[in-house]
Amino acid sequence: MLLKQHIMIIDAEHYTNLVITKIFKTHIVDEIQQISVRLTNEDYIIVDYKPILCKLRRFYDHGFRVFWFNLDYSCVSRIDRKRTNCMQIDMVHKDCKDSWKLFKVEHSHVLIPENDFLLKNMKADEIEQFMSLRYLTTIQTHCKEIIRLGSIKDGGWEVCNDIRFRPRHPCLVYSFGINWDWGFDEDVVKTYDCEVHSFDPSMVYSEQRRNIQFHRIGLINKRNFYDTNRKWNMTTLDNIKTTLGHGARTIDILKIDIEWDEWIVLPNIISSGVLKYVTQILIELHSPGNLERMKTVRSLYNEGFRIFWYHRNHFCRRNKAYIEYSICFEVCFVRI
Repeated sequence: MLLKQHIMIIDAEHYTNLVITKIFKTHIVDEIQQISVRLTNEDYIIVDYKPILCKLRRFYDHGFRVFWFNLDYSCVSRIDRKRTNCMQIDMVHKDCKDSWKLFKVEHSHVLIPENDFLLKNMKADEIEQFMSLRYLTTIQTHCKEIIRLGSIKDGGWEVCNDIRFRPRHPCLVYSFGINWDWGFDEDVVKTYDCEVHSFDPSMVYSEQRRNIQFHRIGLINKRNFYDTNRKWNMTTLDNIKTTLGHGARTIDILKIDIEWDEWIVLPNIISSGVLKYVTQILIELHSPGNLERMKTVRSLYNEGFRIFWYHRNHFCRRNKAYIEYSICFEVCFVRI
């Protein structure tokens, strides 16, 4: 058998079918270890996904398995703004024993060491690249069904819809950081009929929305704190939960999008013990590459939270030693 060691990228727009047919006909595919293919479909009211499924089935029958896919937000449908007509699918051949062996060996490396002495010896650049290129971009648990709630572009979030993790009525969702975008919160209500509490100290809002209660308050690491600079009322997550009378109720989804303040509130959330009542965390992490932030993310792991999805925010990028990478991530966790 030929040693599979090559990587192929197919981004041929309307010629994709022709390229795929050619690589199978000429048996070039027999020498490929990994394939990344960008698939597109026409912008119709009713999309026929059969051609895409047929392409994927052809790869599957030849031994390729999907290990990652990414929705391309650059070609959002003009007919349905919650849909994109492009996706990138990454596959690896199941018989590439060397690559799978390498993956298993490296898997231990994506865990943040418990030994703080080892962490202190890491340089700043090493920590940043470890978090940005390795840890936060490694799926730690498999969610079979992932759905996106909210905008297909910025503002939407992935939710694990597996039976074990999905919200069940009567369910409770906390959404921190609205910025006048109600898409996620409203989709939660439409999809699961949950009781949603939306929090944003920067907004003055009094309108009523079905199953959504708005609170002009923000997250911080102190109870009943007033931010004099921003003129915001702030408090801790456990205090909010107690004040709202939710006591020992499960928070099915905890969404946190608070623009860098996550690093202030996460240690408090973890130490308060409130996470034992949380099933899913959807959070945007900015610049995770320093020692204390890495230890905070490690604490989330130790609390039982595993990454099932991530999305790089390409608006905050680094370029070092000819490697370009993002330092901002939307990361989705479930508690196992």
